[in-house]
Amino acid sequence: MVTLFHWDLPQGLMAVGGMLNPRFVTFYTEYARTAFEHFGDRVQYWLTFNEPFQTCVFAYGGLMLAPALGISGIADYLCGHNLLKAHAAVYHLYNTTYRPKFKGKIGISISADWFEPNTTDDEVAAERIRQFWYGMYIQPVFSSKGDYPDVVKEYIAYHSSLEGYKQSRLPQFTPDEINYIKGTYDFMGLNHYSTYMASEAPNISLKTSYYNDYQVSLSSASGSIANDSNGLLEIVPWGFRKLLVWLKDTYDDPDIFVTESGINDLDDVIDDKRRISYYGQYLEALLEAIYIDNVTVFAYTTWSLMDNYEWNLGYT
Repeated sequence: MVTLFHWDLPQGLMAVGGMLNPRFVTFYTEYARTAFEHFGDRVQYWLTFNEPFQTCVFAYGGLMLAPALGISGIADYLCGHNLLKAHAAVYHLYNTTYRPKFKGKIGISISADWFEPNTTDDEVAAERIRQFWYGMYIQPVFSSKGDYPDVVKEYIAYHSSLEGYKQSRLPQFTPDEINYIKGTYDFMGLNHYSTYMASEAPNISLKTSYYNDYQVSLSSASGSIANDSNGLLEIVPWGFRKLLVWLKDTYDDPDIFVTESGINDLDDVIDDKRRISYYGQYLEALLEAIYIDNVTVFAYTTWSLMDNYEWNLGYT
C-alpha cells in the first residue's frame, strides 16, 4: 500500500497557499499521475490522503502540524473542501487511465475514534461530533447522498450568522461536484485508536472556531483503563466494534482496510504488556464485528515502531 499524502506538502505548493488554493486540485492530480506512472505496476492499494481531519483541523485550522496556520473555523473547511475534490480527481484519473492496466484499488484513510454518549441525553451530541470529526469527510465520498452531512452544514451556517458572516464559512459543493465526488472509492482506510464520551456543550461563543461550531465536550471513556498524566490512550475495545458497525450501517457496508490501530506507551517500556493487551482485545472486537455483525473488514495494520516518530521532531 502507498499513501500519496501523509502530511508532507512541498514548500513550493505551500508558498501559493497549499490546500487552500483551488489550484491544489490540479497540482495534486498531476503529482498522483507521476506516482501512478512510475510505481503503478508494483502497488496493489493506493490511499489518496491520510487523515483529512488531522490534515485540515490540526495543520490549517490549528498549530499542531505544519503549516500551522491557526485559522480555525475557516482554513480547515477550505482545506477539507479542496482535499475532497482532489481525492475525487485522483480517483477518476486512476479509474479511467491506470486501473485497466494495473488492476489496483484506491481509497482514502479516515481517522475515526468512537464517540459514546455520556448520558442518554447526549445521543444527539455524540452523533453530531461523529459527523463533524469524520462524517464530513466520509459522507461526500462513501454515501449515496454525497455532500456534507446536514447537521454540519446547519451548525456552521448558524454560528457563521451569529458571528456576523454574510454566508456560511463552510464552502458549498455544486450539484456536479457532489456527483463527481460520491462513490470515488474501492475501499475505506480506517485509522482507529480509542473511544471518548461526548456531552452537549450548549454555551455559544462568538469566536470563530471549528471546535465552537459543533458544541460538544469530550471526556475519557468511563469503565475503561483510565488515562493518566502521561497522556496514554485508553483501551476501549467495545468502542472499536461500535464504530465498525456504525460505519457499516451508515455508509452501506464499505470494504474496510484498518490502516492504523494501536496504543502509545511509556518511553522506557520494553516489555510492553499494555500494548499486547490492547491488540488482543481490539482484534477480538474486530473478529466479533466481522463474524457477528457482518462488517466487511479485509485487512488490519498496526501503529508501531516509528509510525509517530517524525512529525514534530524535525526528522522529516
